Amino acid sequence: MNTHIALGPGGYKYTFNTGVLKYIKENKNHFDVKTISGSSVGTTCGVTFVCDSLDLHYLSGRTWVKNGRLFKPAYSVTSQTLFEIDQDFFELYVDILKIQQSETELYFSSFNTKSQDVVYFRIKDYLTREKVTKLMVASCTIPHITPNVLGSEENGFYIDAAMKEPYPTRVMNKYKDDVKICVLLTNPYEEKKKNDITSLITEKIVEPLIFRNAPRKTINEKLYARKFIKDNPDITFIYPSAENSQHFEATFEITEELARIRYNDGYNQAKKILSPLIKPKIIELPNDYSKLASL
Repeated sequence: MNTHIALGPGGYKYTFNTGVLKYIKENKNHFDVKTISGSSVGTTCGVTFVCDSLDLHYLSGRTWVKNGRLFKPAYSVTSQTLFEIDQDFFELYVDILKIQQSETELYFSSFNTKSQDVVYFRIKDYLTREKVTKLMVASCTIPHITPNVLGSEENGFYIDAAMKEPYPTRVMNKYKDDVKICVLLTNPYEEKKKNDITSLITEKIVEPLIFRNAPRKTINEKLYARKFIKDNPDITFIYPSAENSQHFEATFEITEELARIRYNDGYNQAKKILSPLIKPKIIELPNDYSKLASL
């Protein structure tokens, strides 16, 4: 089945994405992935799928406090940023040749601060390691938290598209009869806990910044996702299970245990939701039924 995937934002919850993609990769005979569009951290997950480095990406999340991190703390007052993006992380799994040869079209979404438009970059149009890395970094750039790496004051900087368009489903809209999958890194049907400082920071600072277009004063990220699901009945949505929702609160932290829980939940949710879409192979029998004995 021709398949199109959209990977939404969610910071260090991204190992859920890798679990979903792992299941799809294992069932590639059934899910022929034609396009992957990524927003924010979803861009890095799309790259690992195309470059056959999903396991490396997952492991880097498990060991981010050592050498495999996406963001590294940068609490310098002079830098005026909380995090810097670790270029070495991208060197681990960006394989330009595999991107070029892949039958899967990869897209990164970015938001231009001047035009206020969300742009989808087709990565095969930017096939040098430097350009792909810069586009990937720009897709994860959040103002005042990470530094701008692409664009200018005059023409606008390219930053995290989740500021305006959290779920990058625009590419798949033109494919009517194909399988469309959108991965959300939040469970839209569970109420958020408010009893710890991590949830408070996520709810009061991170989510309002990322989901700026949502009616933030009264409706949180979960309700925004719920409405998006309702408005797109032709898309298959995969999101964290209710029993593991408490492990999907923190955005900018990860431990090996959390990475493993999120990865396994992504894999299991994908299996639960996508396995009914797998059609059994039909074996054609010969017209001469006397030949059945020789089969």
